[in-house]
Amino acid sequence: MTPAANPPDPGSGDTRVFRRILVALDASPHSREALEAAVELAVRDRAELLGLFVEDANLLRLAELPFTREVGLSSGMPRRLDALQLEQSLRAQVRLIERLLRQNLRRGRIAGSLRVVRGQIVAELLLAARDADLVVVGRGGNPHRRIIGSNLRRILESAPETPLLVGRKAPPGRPVLVLFDGGEPSFRALAAALQLARRERDGLVVLIPQPGGAEAESLRDLAGQWLERQGAQARFLFIQGTSPGMLQRAVEAEQGRILVTHAPARGMSTALEITERLLGGLSCSLLLIR
Repeated sequence: MTPAANPPDPGSGDTRVFRRILVALDASPHSREALEAAVELAVRDRAELLGLFVEDANLLRLAELPFTREVGLSSGMPRRLDALQLEQSLRAQVRLIERLLRQNLRRGRIAGSLRVVRGQIVAELLLAARDADLVVVGRGGNPHRRIIGSNLRRILESAPETPLLVGRKAPPGRPVLVLFDGGEPSFRALAAALQLARRERDGLVVLIPQPGGAEAESLRDLAGQWLERQGAQARFLFIQGTSPGMLQRAVEAEQGRILVTHAPARGMSTALEITERLLGGLSCSLLLIR
């Protein structure tokens, strides 16, 4: 990886990483974890927290068709998907989300609001993301099978420019981990990780994807010199490549709170698959920076 010619410098002005945080909300446990992670960051940065609940227009249209059926989770029996009941369920979800968001805003003493829209879930989220500094989503899917949700997969495929946090709640005081390979995106990831770690004096661990040798030492020096200019220090951990399993083991060994890395580029299917596998088994939040 060629080192960046002009790595970013946070400067001496406003040290907040994020000012407007958008969190996708629904009634699922994954969404609650995402909300808790978003609240934690909003409190740290004194950021505005914007909740978004999207009523799935596709599902509502399906409910209007006379032949549409759903299968009950407990009974396993098919039944007609009723449009009126679906509308009532959505209203109940909105009330639940409003109450949950209000409680978190009050507890964190932060400003925020909830927006409810009807449309395509991923499209509406990407549209709202244009006005935010960070998008927080839940992992979704099946954690036992290490499968992420279909909406998260489509978000990753869309490669939004806004940083994306796949949020999971973690105990405070744990370190922030960042993957550093010397490229310009990894400097941006390093800058974000540093600010996150500084907020409550959490530790910063820089992962160098080389097990040793001259290239590993060069990357460590490059990151170390940049951190020194910011008046900061970090601990360096040399790892054997960037496979999902290797990164997951590093997170578990360090008991990391957040892993920061650069996001896969649009159209890079291999990088996207690696990110999906990483998310499938990661035990902490993942922050993807462009």
